[in-house]
Amino acid sequence: MPDVAYAYRVVTLNSGGFAVESQMQIVLMQSLAPVQILNLEFDATTASAALEWSLYPGADFVAYRLIRTVAGEASQVIAEIEERTQTALDDSGLRGNTEYSYEVAVLTKHGAEHLSERRSGTIHALQTMWPLDFDQENVFVRLYVLDADNARIQVFDAAGNYLTQWGSEGSGPGQFIFQRDGDTRAGSVAVDEDGFIYVADVGNKRIQKFAP
Repeated sequence: MPDVAYAYRVVTLNSGGFAVESQMQIVLMQSLAPVQILNLEFDATTASAALEWSLYPGADFVAYRLIRTVAGEASQVIAEIEERTQTALDDSGLRGNTEYSYEVAVLTKHGAEHLSERRSGTIHALQTMWPLDFDQENVFVRLYVLDADNARIQVFDAAGNYLTQWGSEGSGPGQFIFQRDGDTRAGSVAVDEDGFIYVADVGNKRIQKFAP
């Protein structure tokens, strides 16, 4: 058993029953080093993370326990793998602009849990933001937001207040399909100097123009 000190001594008995004892020797059974996460790669196209860790070489192996932690949330066990040689896992369904941390724990028959160092990463991490700098008293401002999931264009004023919206999913005038290749969304919106709004309706293979 790891992390236990064992004491040994040798007692020699002669034919006359006389005993001679050696000095006591203490041997400390050290734990094996925990496994290490060798690779952690995030894939934005599949919203997943691929983990790979080192093989546990010790005795009494029971399972690998994969632990995922998100800031502000309780840690979650996402898998327990009982096959010692399986040292890779794909974790799917991740959110963008969220830091995920992973640890691999080795469980043994003695109830021990050897925990790896933590590795972290993010999909679509926010890099920076720029303020919209303008004189609200002298400039007419409208912010047009393409809401691809709901096939519509939303309109906000300079303060971010909701004003109106239009559009629905379909192929008629004023309708949009912002979808291509399964769940991959595509489309864009632009405004010219005269205020006309142009929407790239990708699913219908067309550009729609709307009055200011």
